[in-house]
Amino acid sequence: MTEVILQPLKSFPVTVCGVTLYLSAYKTVGACVLKEQCTADNLAAVTASFPKGTRLTMEGKLAPKQDAAAVTAALAKQLNDAVQEDVAVRGLVFPQARLCGYTVSENQTDTAVTLMFYTADAPELAEVEGI
Repeated sequence: MTEVILQPLKSFPVTVCGVTLYLSAYKTVGACVLKEQCTADNLAAVTASFPKGTRLTMEGKLAPKQDAAAVTAALAKQLNDAVQEDVAVRGLVFPQARLCGYTVSENQTDTAVTLMFYTADAPELAEVEGI
């Protein structure tokens, strides 16, 4: 006897650039540049640290009735105009995030979208009303 366990797909709506995207995945990457110098004892030491900000990549699908051409035009304008906006994802807010890349892939059944953002500031926990 074969047992099949079905799990619902995780997706959650996020609105950015005036586009509602149903996310299936997101990834955040934070980094900094370290400067190392040799000490008098001939040991390596970190002498400075320079934060490089946070990169956010979101992958998802458009709602079936959303027009992929209109979405592409809106994303291209946002990218071209270097607009910055706060982006909220799963309880995190990425302040003054700037769209730095996008991909729109349309096929017969759906439209996949990947958005890449950069923010110089650290992500913050979203404030919950009533607390």
